[in-house]
Amino acid sequence: MNAAAAAAAPMVSWACADGDVCSPGLLSGTLAACAVTAALASAFMVRSTKVDDKVHDATAAVSQGAAALRPSGNADAAAPPTAHEYPSGYAGDPLRWSFLPSTGVLRANTPEPVRMVTDVCEMKCLAIHRPTHRPDLEASGKFPYSWHMKGRRRLWEIRVQLRLKELPKGQMFFGVEWSYQANTQTASNSLLRRVLERVCNAVVGKDFYQTWGEDPKQFGDDAEAPGVALPMWAFDTFLVSEPGSEPDLTTDISGLGVQRTAGMAQYAKAMRQMLSEMSTEKVYTFCVWGPSRMVDVIHGRFTLPGFRGNISSLVGPPPLYVVLYDLRAPGASSGGRRGDAADDAEEKRHLPSRKREYMRVALWSLLEPPPQEALERLGIPDDTAVEASIGREPSSVLRRKALEAVEGCSAWVTTCCTARITHKLAV
Repeated sequence: MNAAAAAAAPMVSWACADGDVCSPGLLSGTLAACAVTAALASAFMVRSTKVDDKVHDATAAVSQGAAALRPSGNADAAAPPTAHEYPSGYAGDPLRWSFLPSTGVLRANTPEPVRMVTDVCEMKCLAIHRPTHRPDLEASGKFPYSWHMKGRRRLWEIRVQLRLKELPKGQMFFGVEWSYQANTQTASNSLLRRVLERVCNAVVGKDFYQTWGEDPKQFGDDAEAPGVALPMWAFDTFLVSEPGSEPDLTTDISGLGVQRTAGMAQYAKAMRQMLSEMSTEKVYTFCVWGPSRMVDVIHGRFTLPGFRGNISSLVGPPPLYVVLYDLRAPGASSGGRRGDAADDAEEKRHLPSRKREYMRVALWSLLEPPPQEALERLGIPDDTAVEASIGREPSSVLRRKALEAVEGCSAWVTTCCTARITHKLAV
């Protein structure tokens, strides 16, 4: 306002709710602050809405996904804990994952399974993980899927449902891979071999394949990735269903299907029989939790009798890759890129040209996030920037607080010029 306008303007004052008198300057300054707050709130809500389209909000999952937290999924079951019952600042676990090719960043413990459609199958996937980063939640029992994890030693569980579009053309494998490390030390390889042998022996005995991988700079796109591949009986249970009658992955399915508890030999035989009879007209449900007692994914560490350590110290920085694929038999024509090597009847390597993947998932934790350039190479969007702190409140809560802050500014005009905004934006 210029000097002339200021002189012409009438002197006005407002009485505050507590009896004080405010000047127009103080009022205009506070209103300006409110306008800035409103603008920030609006900008935040636009950004967080975009993020929520891609990233599941853990607290909202608790309040909206009642069926996911009830053993039977019916309305008569005991109500799950609601969002306000969680400790202040709880934003869900720091576990993150993404299908590859990426469809966005995903979380564990979601109220519904994540759906994925590829050229070879239709898939549903649910990842469950105990809050190992929050012992207080573990003790309270107030965390997603606590009804399922209570009384069990497992730290996590993965549930997968498949409906095939094409039948497997070779043996199916379930495994974990990581990025090739050119400077891996012999000592690290020796320790890694010991860790893998102990974990795999506990799950499937000696029936697994392990490789140090090949340098992509030398072998290109058909370089074998370092990793470990296990037969399908590494899954702890499986179930075959007619389309439409498959179980809800978010409910209690522990008593369904064929279980490993019947004995490894009998279970492996049943799995082989099922695999030989696979059909595009059936739905297949697989669950795995066996290795979870030894591997904490949230903290990225392993615990075995006699020693423990960080996974990244053995295999390099995250992410890890969880894979499900079939492997073309040696000697069969593949159209691969390795020439005669890929068609060699003695070929043992799990080369990309021999694989047909049903699932490839990048997996990491915000406690030890991957380098951003690694996610960019995989085409994974930078949604994790919003989740930089696992203690940060979920975006849905922040949006509510932003609205409350704006409403507080509006209410001040008619109540108190001091505009005491009690709800702060966590930016």
